[in-house]
Amino acid sequence: PLILSSALVTTTTDSPSWPEVSKLAATGYRDLTRLASQHPRMNRDICTTNRENIIAWIDEFIKELSRFRQLIADDSEEEIEQAFIQARQARQRWVDEHAKTD
Repeated sequence: PLILSSALVTTTTDSPSWPEVSKLAATGYRDLTRLASQHPRMNRDICTTNRENIIAWIDEFIKELSRFRQLIADDSEEEIEQAFIQARQARQRWVDEHAKTD
């Protein structure tokens, strides 16, 4: 989440359209980018301490982003919707399991 949060902030704020787009960014953007506001030295230490695992997860995220990109490029409406359904269900399972342990 830390890397994704930081990458999202960097990608969006470096865009020439950011001044206009930033007006549309709301609580979802704020929530997704919260981790990017942590102390840079702490973030560096997290990355260097967990280097191998973080690299492996970055590779997995790249694969998933590429899959979404291809679905969107192919205009595969049904498959795009199914990808979001699967993600929603996976998140709900995690929420339900997490609630059991609280």
